[in-house]
Amino acid sequence: MTSRFGCFPWRGKGTGYRAAHDFAILDLGEGLRPLVQVDTAWGAVATSDKPREYERFTRRWDEMSSHALTPEETPDFVYHLAQRLKSH
Repeated sequence: MTSRFGCFPWRGKGTGYRAAHDFAILDLGEGLRPLVQVDTAWGAVATSDKPREYERFTRRWDEMSSHALTPEETPDFVYHLAQRLKSH
């Protein structure tokens, strides 16, 4: 299984796609189709292995990650965020 994670503090003002719900794209390995899981309001979970849904959420992921901090920028951002939270 393959996992990709991203830290999405936004660059600029209001740029890029923002998901209304949490979602995960699961690559379950050879022989199994990718799966999309979406967490919706009130704890409901929707899953789909339909290629159309996989492509739709892959496009969303690609759009969000294109506006996210780079892997090199993320640790510094998280460190400074933690420092701010400790001071409050």
